[in-house]
Amino acid sequence: MERVGFIGLGKMGYRMASNIIKKFPLIVWNRTIERAAELSAKGATVASSPSELAKQSTVIITMLATPTATADVILGREQYKGRGVLDGVSDGKIIIDMSTNSPLIVRMIASHLIGKGCYLIDAPVMGSIQAAEEAALTILASGEFSAFEKIKPILETMGKKVWYLGELGKASSLKLIFNLHLFLLTAAFSEAFALAIRSKLDPKTVLEIWNSSNQKTYISETKGPRILADDWTATFTVGLALKDLQILAEMVEELEFPLILGSVVRELYKACSSLDLKEMDFAAIYKLYEYLSKARKL
Repeated sequence: MERVGFIGLGKMGYRMASNIIKKFPLIVWNRTIERAAELSAKGATVASSPSELAKQSTVIITMLATPTATADVILGREQYKGRGVLDGVSDGKIIIDMSTNSPLIVRMIASHLIGKGCYLIDAPVMGSIQAAEEAALTILASGEFSAFEKIKPILETMGKKVWYLGELGKASSLKLIFNLHLFLLTAAFSEAFALAIRSKLDPKTVLEIWNSSNQKTYISETKGPRILADDWTATFTVGLALKDLQILAEMVEELEFPLILGSVVRELYKACSSLDLKEMDFAAIYKLYEYLSKARKL
């Protein structure tokens, strides 16, 4: 049986790792030891460093907040010098990056792992914290097919559906593209809904009609009620949305693709960040429209 190492026990990672341990031996490492200790109580082994985790594991998963953090931990850069995953791997091991990463960074990391005889699979996830809890994530995967086939049963412990997309980097590209669409929907809903309220229409009635019509979307159904309740508890923050849009800007520059609407929504999220909304749910772009329209104070 594969021995799975899991690095990055944040809101999503902790829940994903908790599902893996139900079927595979698990070794964990996290920057803050408390989260690792919680999984230790469930039977996981806690490694002292990313390199030690890599030595003990046959498959290593990373689920970190930024591309820079992912590259640093895997390649042993900055504070992880001499303690990175690369320092502990050996021939035949498979690394799976499940974060939302840049396809450029993914390919760069893979170029370093090749020299150690290791494979990299990029396998970002789609779904909420609840989906991670229930092992109901949608998982996009790309990279060497033989390596993907080997680790697919591990991915299936975390997701309801695993999609293989081909060569390395394609999964990361598609995740960014899907997130672009999500953020565009959020901005469109926020602008229209804020305008309805500014027009002195009843917000509850507007939302009820919206979600009873062909205008209904994931955003209107899930974020609309939370906007009405003034609930900005983050499932995914404004700061992370801005991070993804900045990664996307780098990707489209390489592709020479005109990111017109995406550039506009990136500026809107930058404005949210400047108003100290960075730690709120990404639907807090609505609060920017409130502020600009002076419909309500922040």
